[in-house]
Amino acid sequence: MILRLILGALVSTAALVAAIYTSGGTVAPLPTAAAAAFVVIAPLGAALAAFGAAGTLGAFRSACSSRLRSLDEAEAGAADAAFVLLSRATAAAAALGFLLIQIMTMYDLEDPSAIGAHLGYSLSPAVIGAVVAACLYAPLRHSISRKALAAAFEAPSAAAGKAGDGSATRSRLRFLLGAGLALAAVSVIYVAFWGGRLFPLLNPPSVIMMLFFPLGNALAGPGPSGIAVSLGALRQGDYGSASVAGLRYAKASFRYLAASSMASGGIAFLTGAAYFLQGLGDRMRYGPTMALALVSLAIAALFSLCVGLPLKAAACSRLAVLDKRP
Repeated sequence: MILRLILGALVSTAALVAAIYTSGGTVAPLPTAAAAAFVVIAPLGAALAAFGAAGTLGAFRSACSSRLRSLDEAEAGAADAAFVLLSRATAAAAALGFLLIQIMTMYDLEDPSAIGAHLGYSLSPAVIGAVVAACLYAPLRHSISRKALAAAFEAPSAAAGKAGDGSATRSRLRFLLGAGLALAAVSVIYVAFWGGRLFPLLNPPSVIMMLFFPLGNALAGPGPSGIAVSLGALRQGDYGSASVAGLRYAKASFRYLAASSMASGGIAFLTGAAYFLQGLGDRMRYGPTMALALVSLAIAALFSLCVGLPLKAAACSRLAVLDKRP
C-alpha cells in the first residue's frame, strides 16, 4: 500500500506540474512549500487534538499496512473518522490560507501591479489542499474500505465464472452502448447546435492533467487488483453470484474513481484560475490559463457522465437486489 500510495501521488503531482509548465506557468518552490506546510501541519494538529498521537498514527498504520487483513467495524470506523477529519481540516486550512492572503492583499492596494499576484497566490493553499486530500487522504480512506471488505478479494469459483459468461458479455455491451450514446449526444449537440469545436478539447495541458492525475489516484487507491475485483463483482452481479462484500467494494471503488476525476478537474480549474489572476494584464496568458481551467473541468464532467456515475450506479443497483434476497 505504501509503495502504491507514493507512486500514485508522484504520478498525480507530476501531471499537475507538467500541466502548469505546458500551459506556460511556473512553480515557485518557496511559496509552494510554505502553502503546503500550512495545509498539512494545521490539519495534523486538529487530528492530534481529536485522537491524540496514538489514534492518529493508528489510523495511518491501519491504512498503510501491506498485509490485506480484515478490519473489524470499530477499527475501521476509528481510522475512517481520522481521515474524514483530516480531509475536512485540510479544506478548512485551505480556506483559511486563502483568506489570510486576501487580507494581506488589502494592505497592498496602492500597488496595482501586486494585486494580481496576490490574488493568484491566494488560491495556492486551495490547490495544494485539494491535491493533499485527493492524493493522500482519499486513497487512505479507500484503503480502510478495502480492508473492511477484505472478503471481496476472495477468488470467485470457476463454475460461477462459466455460468455468467453470456451475461457478462451483455453487461459489457450494454455499458459500451450507453456510454457511447452519452458521448455521441454531447458531441453532436456541442458541434451541430452550439457551434463548438472538438479540437480545443484536446488542449495538451488539460489532457495531461486529466489523464495522469486520475491515473495516479487510481494507482494509489484501488490499484489494478481493486479495479479488477470491482469489475468482476459487477459481472457476477448480473447472474446473481456476487457477494455483498464484492459489490460494496465495487461501489466504493467506482465512487472513488468518479470523485477522483471530478477532483482532478477542480484542481485544474483552481490552478488555471490562479495563473489567470497572476497574469492579469498579460492578454497572451488568458487563453492558456483559462483553457487549462475550463477544458479540464469539462473532461472531468464528461468522464463522470459516461463512465464514473454509470459504474457506481450499476454497483448500487446490483447491491440493492442482492440485499433484498432472503
